[in-house]
Amino acid sequence: MLKLQEVSKHFGGVKAIQKVSFELQANTIFGLIGPNGAGKTTLFNLISGTLKVSKGKIYFQNQDITHLPAYKRSRLGITRTFQNLSLYPDLTCLENVLLGAASWIRPKLKDLFVFNSREYKQLQKQAREFLDLVGLKEKEKLSPSQLSYGHQRKLEIARCLMSKPRLLLLDEPAAGLNNQESHELANLLAFLKKELNLTLLIIEHDMDIIMSISDEILVLIEGKPFIQDTPKNVQKNPEVIKAYLGEEDIFADIA
Repeated sequence: MLKLQEVSKHFGGVKAIQKVSFELQANTIFGLIGPNGAGKTTLFNLISGTLKVSKGKIYFQNQDITHLPAYKRSRLGITRTFQNLSLYPDLTCLENVLLGAASWIRPKLKDLFVFNSREYKQLQKQAREFLDLVGLKEKEKLSPSQLSYGHQRKLEIARCLMSKPRLLLLDEPAAGLNNQESHELANLLAFLKKELNLTLLIIEHDMDIIMSISDEILVLIEGKPFIQDTPKNVQKNPEVIKAYLGEEDIFADIA
């Protein structure tokens, strides 16, 4: 589904990403891990189109998207979240989810909120289905600011689902969540892969989550691909343990 060929990104003399290559198969969960400053979010920005590639190629469903702008990649089905929540507190939860349809609805964005139109009612129905899917069925009339942080993360995912993604990029979705919320999130992501046939590329520092749900993991160190393997093999690799945080017990608590 997604293929990177020796992708690099330079900021002047700083080589943030260096010759990263990997192929992501459809209906899988691909984990991207590495220490702070490894270039993980920069790589996400290159895939989503918010940054331009310095060298290399990016393909999505056999189409060269290397030079496509972000909005065209979104229309192809590449959707992402960011480290910081980007919800609209002046809108209801339902309206926030509805905004996810902006990348594919035919009318202009302002026409999305033409109440009582047939299309608007159909969009509302879809938005409610996604709210129900992430466990926020009873929250549609609330402001996002009235939700817990964990529920806000789920709301953001529901909005992404409204954009009809084929590939969902999640940048640290478990950041700021407690143990119970993290567990619920992991179950939700596994459910989305299975039930919606979604493909997910996830940056995550919570090793319990990323190791439990990923089919494959790429470790990025200083902008370079360090190792790509199954979660089980990554956990056992002594070079990963040493290079990732320099702590031998980084994976000690993972069953």
